[in-house]
Amino acid sequence: MMTDSQFARTFAKMVAFLVVLTVVLIALGVVIGGSIDDKLNAQSEEYTQRVIASRTEPVGTLNVGEIDEPAATEQPVQVATAEGDLGKSVYDKACFICHATGVTGAPKPGDVNNWQPRIEKGLEVLYTNSIQGFQGSTGIMPPKGGNLLLSDEEVKAAVDYMVELVQ
Repeated sequence: MMTDSQFARTFAKMVAFLVVLTVVLIALGVVIGGSIDDKLNAQSEEYTQRVIASRTEPVGTLNVGEIDEPAATEQPVQVATAEGDLGKSVYDKACFICHATGVTGAPKPGDVNNWQPRIEKGLEVLYTNSIQGFQGSTGIMPPKGGNLLLSDEEVKAAVDYMVELVQ
């Protein structure tokens, strides 16, 4: 059997061994864990940058129409057109989008019942509302039909074209 002094020495050796083992395991964990943390932080930063890039990239483009500008060296070409041809051309380029289907209360070409109350107010009112925009109880007309590249004369020609279709 063991004496108390033998037990105390054996117990002290066992405790010292466990303390040394614990210190070694902690040091090993710090060394391994530190390098893993560095790798995780680097991967996390890379992942974060990829996520930010994917969330902020454009999802599409907006095309509001063509801008026909002559090159600096070219002289603009003037084409003589009858007023009706200009009006139909402008209508076909811009106005038909709403007026052909009656979107936002736009009177359809040839629909006398919807055009007559507007025509009775006078062409100048129609021109002004078409150029500057209008919001009333019967609908919404954005300025120049939403195509701000149109000149006032082009808008007036389109109005004349649509009015002629109901007279």
